[in-house]
Amino acid sequence: MIVLFLDIDGVLNNDQPVSNGHCAMDACCVKRLNKILRSVQEVQLVISSDWREWVCERHMTLKGLEKLLLTHGIDCEDRIAGITLSDKKTPHYPPESDDDYRYRSEQVTDWVATRKPEYYIVLDDLPIPGLGQHLVQITGGRGLTDADVERAVQLLNSPQARRSA
Repeated sequence: MIVLFLDIDGVLNNDQPVSNGHCAMDACCVKRLNKILRSVQEVQLVISSDWREWVCERHMTLKGLEKLLLTHGIDCEDRIAGITLSDKKTPHYPPESDDDYRYRSEQVTDWVATRKPEYYIVLDDLPIPGLGQHLVQITGGRGLTDADVERAVQLLNSPQARRSA
């Protein structure tokens, strides 16, 4: 299995709240994510975004989250492999400082250790330590760009990823 860990806020939007105080998804960023999903048909999504907490807290099922993402235009039908650990179950949460993102790294590495995908990448606007070449760090105020898409597709089509497919 090839996996894309997906953060939403800062990746599929620019972190700027709309009139109701929430951040809406940006249609251009959604189109760019869909380009990745079209380019690598076998990639499965794992939701690492705070949006996963709705599933963790049982306000929504994983299938319900999939349907919500579909209504936002994300081509994810039958492509969500799961979610990462709740922040509340992660050892280094809450963070010790504003730039301590070890908890995100722990969530990804826990999922990878448990599920053992052959290859994975992470799309996130946080500078997550310890992920090396697996991280495609998005500029949060901008959201997913064409250059980010190229990098993600390049990684997902790399010889290492292709060997695992």
